[in-house]
This record gives sequence, C-alpha cells and structure tokens, in this order.
Amino acid sequence: MLDKSSTHRLIGAGIMLVAAAALLPVILDGERPPELDQIIKVSKAPVIPEVVIKPVQPLPSVDKHVEFKKLEKAKDVEIAKGVDTKSNEPASKPVKPAKQEEKQVKAPVVVKKLEKTSKKAKWTLQIASFKSRENANALVKKLQAANYPAYTITTKTLFKVYVGPEIKRSRSESLKQEIKKKFSLDGFIVKYSAN
Repeated sequence: MLDKSSTHRLIGAGIMLVAAAALLPVILDGERPPELDQIIKVSKAPVIPEVVIKPVQPLPSVDKHVEFKKLEKAKDVEIAKGVDTKSNEPASKPVKPAKQEEKQVKAPVVVKKLEKTSKKAKWTLQIASFKSRENANALVKKLQAANYPAYTITTKTLFKVYVGPEIKRSRSESLKQEIKKKFSLDGFIVKYSAN
C-alpha cells in the first residue's frame, strides 16, 4: 500500500492532468493574431558590385641619403630664388641663402635625461615601512645625507623606504650590514621591481 505523501502526490498529478486537458484547447485554439497575417513585401535585393583587391606590392628601396640630398638642393634653390617653401609663393622678403642661416642658428638645447638604473639591477634593500609620508621622507633624507641611494615606494596604505637597487645581491648584503651598524635599522633584501 502507498503511504500518505505518495497518495497526495498522485492525486495532485491527476488534478494537473485534468486541468491541462480542460485549459489547453482554450489557450491553443489555433487563431493567429492579426499582426502576423500582414506580409511584408520585399523588393529585390540590391546588386552590390564585387570589389577586387589587388595584392600588396613591395615598395622600391630608396637610398635615404640620396633622397635627402636632393630635397636639400631643391630647398636651397627655392630659398635662393626667394620662394617660400611652405606655400610655393614668392616670399615677401628676400630670404638669405641657407649657408648663412646655418651660421645664425643657435646651439641646440641639450636635455639631460635622468639616469636610468641598469636593466641588470636585481636587488634592493627594504629598510622600513611607514603609515606616514613625513616619517618615510625623513628617513630617506637621513639615508641620502649619508650617501645611500634611498627612495620610497607608496602602496595603498604604506610608504616603504628602500636603498638600492644593486646588480649583485652581495652588494645589497653589505649595504644591509652598514646601515644596521650606522642607523640600527635591520632591513631585508628583496628583488627590485621598476614599477
């Protein structure tokens, strides 16, 4: 014999079948909505001409120095004739020959680039971490005054003080011992990251 819960389930399934048999013919009566009866007339598809793409051809090699010299000569001739090279119109004032202009050109401004650390630099010494930027900057100034290459890196919440970077780990080890003696700071050596 079936237990009580199984009997209830069978009765529920029977009621669902009777309800489906009564309601499905009403729902699926076969009538189409009038919006679906409209037929959209489509004209013929447009004819799109086929485009043939030619393969890429290599450019002829040109000696850059020869072309540059030709351009310089052409420019010198235009300057000597008094033609403005930008607009190809006669210049309002006669232009001096190019050789005289070269003498009047000022010496180029030399921009001194910041020294980049060697790409071989691998090790740096982390001295301390601070929550306060002022404390980190004070330690960096103190280390730099003692001729150590100190710098800070800011993370989300900390200001870390480093000395380095050094190519050889042994040099970082010796820096660690020197700083421990002079400043009583015990750091640790980490791999250098340029970020």
